[in-house]
Amino acid sequence: MWENLRIDDLILGKLLGRGSYGLVYEARIKGHDGIYSVKKIDKSKYKKSKKGEMYLKNEILILKSLAHENIVKLYSSNLETSLYKYLITEFCNGGDLQENLNHYKKEYDRPFSEEEVQHIMRQIVSAMKYLHVEKEIIHRDLKMENILLHYDNENDRKEKNILKAKVKIIDFGFARYIDGSIVQSILGSPLYMDPRILFKLNKLELNEEQEFQYNEKADIYSLGVICYTLLTGNQLFEVSEMYELVEEIQKGEFKISVNLSKETISFLNYMLRFDPKKRLDIKKLSEHNFITKNAKDFTSIDREKVGDNLKGSLLIFNMKGSVMPYLNKDVFDEKDKIKQIYIDRLNKINIATCGGMRGPKINTGTNKSTNKKEPKIDKDIEKLIWDSIDIINKDEICFEPRMTPFIPGIEQNLLEINE
Repeated sequence: MWENLRIDDLILGKLLGRGSYGLVYEARIKGHDGIYSVKKIDKSKYKKSKKGEMYLKNEILILKSLAHENIVKLYSSNLETSLYKYLITEFCNGGDLQENLNHYKKEYDRPFSEEEVQHIMRQIVSAMKYLHVEKEIIHRDLKMENILLHYDNENDRKEKNILKAKVKIIDFGFARYIDGSIVQSILGSPLYMDPRILFKLNKLELNEEQEFQYNEKADIYSLGVICYTLLTGNQLFEVSEMYELVEEIQKGEFKISVNLSKETISFLNYMLRFDPKKRLDIKKLSEHNFITKNAKDFTSIDREKVGDNLKGSLLIFNMKGSVMPYLNKDVFDEKDKIKQIYIDRLNKINIATCGGMRGPKINTGTNKSTNKKEPKIDKDIEKLIWDSIDIINKDEICFEPRMTPFIPGIEQNLLEINE
């Protein structure tokens, strides 16, 4: 069918969207049942630059090599005229993720539920595992608009039953093969872009290796932004200008509601790490309990208990140097024993990073620099400290200098992050 297809056989219908180099239409083919999606590409636009032509050829080459239920299928790239080139792909009837989220917010006054987001993310993670592991391909432009939904049942489509939706990833123009090599070109959408790439784009110092480089972990950060948006209904950073986005990322804080489950917060945090080495790779992400566990069995956060515990110790994270939080002595002014400890020396609690997850350690004993004995913390206070960071330690919520979760409390912020 596709080898013998002619331009006259193509019947373009409803306009579905606009791209950099052309328009996307709903289409039918004479003599055949079914609906297709057709990207009508203006040759004069993409041929203006060598990169435009390169991206198009790249997209066709990569799509031809892919076969996954959650990646849009390319049927034909052979049709063209002197003015236009046509890409025929499978048709998705559910719109993109951003359109669906907007509908939910308007219709139900809420974003997607954790169960609905899990349904979507399971499929996206499956597709990305196929790309990263089996095909060694990095997408480099994952965003809400590049993920479409499709419904087999018309009633499910009309009702926008997300739990019945099939996910399809599209737009592979910026995709490339990794082959174990390092990527250096700066591509993608700023709001979803790996912070290190964004910093390089804005000519900011990274204070890391001199040569700028990244790999497939850039896609993981983008997945985190998508997941965050689906769960909260908001952008990770509510900004309208590039400089504002850079400023927010330099602050390094993103807000997570305690209304979300512990599994969800952990899942988000493992994707939204500033340091790509500390993000989970796609294989480990696919094994995270947010993906594998039944959403109905997720662990809810006891707002009152966690609020009391964290407000009781008010952990303040000092991100200069090693990652060490300090107990805020002002909260304990009425406790003579604790007050005396802070007069002598601020007690440091070492919190393990994600790699080890060892948990907190109270520094007591002899201070090597002064050769003086440090005051010991009694069991009640030690328990309070352990309880206070229970949500951090036991549920794998990890902290580092940038991209740190900031959990809003009941009356006040539960965590203050100071860099």
